[in-house]
Amino acid sequence: MGMSKRIQELLQQTRGELTRNWDIDEGMRTAIMEELAYSRLLWALHAEDTDALAWLTFFIARRGYSCWVANTDDPRVGRQLEMLSDYVLYGTNPDWEKLQNHVPSPYNDCRYSDTQSASDSVAYAAKYIHQRSPELAVYCASSADVAYDHILVDHQFRLWFLDIALPVALEKREMSASEREAYRPGSEIQPR
Repeated sequence: MGMSKRIQELLQQTRGELTRNWDIDEGMRTAIMEELAYSRLLWALHAEDTDALAWLTFFIARRGYSCWVANTDDPRVGRQLEMLSDYVLYGTNPDWEKLQNHVPSPYNDCRYSDTQSASDSVAYAAKYIHQRSPELAVYCASSADVAYDHILVDHQFRLWFLDIALPVALEKREMSASEREAYRPGSEIQPR
């Protein structure tokens, strides 16, 4: 599937909102979600192609997971991501109940927000992929973005999401190693 005109428009609107707060939590009114272009982009993609959005949430969760790994060697979120990866890439049926659990952060200090948000991104990706409810994709993206916000990488996560992850998700294929690592410090692929 190519990028529809509606998705292209929302992509440009989202680029214009790179400095806006993307933090959306469960329980927030739908009207708040509708104010943010990235949220409207995910809802539109859901309406057009739930499989492409499933790929995108998987990519987002995998990227967000690096914020967990940077802070802890606790293997629980990694096991969840591995189960999710096996499902997305190979069709292996996971234990959905276990996969959709939010693993609690092992910290109660300054590392709490990025680790909990990284864990949440994986759980929300699993929930979206299993339940196909668009707000879950928004929570997934918001969680990963919050995790990256705490490690101070400017807008690299958001740019990677728009420039790399979205187009690959529309192709419904696995990312290459360079696409997975794009926009990270030292990567050969940097934002334009």
